[in-house]
Amino acid sequence: MAATSIKYVEFHDEIEVIEEHAFDGCSSLSGCINLLGVKIIKTKAFYGCRALTGVKFGDVLETIQFSAFRGCKSFTSIKMLSVSTIGTHVFANCFCSVQKW
Repeated sequence: MAATSIKYVEFHDEIEVIEEHAFDGCSSLSGCINLLGVKIIKTKAFYGCRALTGVKFGDVLETIQFSAFRGCKSFTSIKMLSVSTIGTHVFANCFCSVQKW
């Protein structure tokens, strides 16, 4: 069962992996999250976090797995420098563009 009442989360630079389903269904999680030190985002890590407005990745990002951000319908921005591997449906039902920064 998802912790639907989580509204905010902050990641420090030493977090390298976001595990499968870590925030799956956290419908109250909002704002733009900074994942600057994250290397791997696993399957459905932020699936259905429909109040998130964006995500910013750092230059160490390697992999984003299947449906990691699927259903994040409030996204207005996705900022990334680079990524080696992107799974299928990663940003499905996210209605914004990806920007290189």
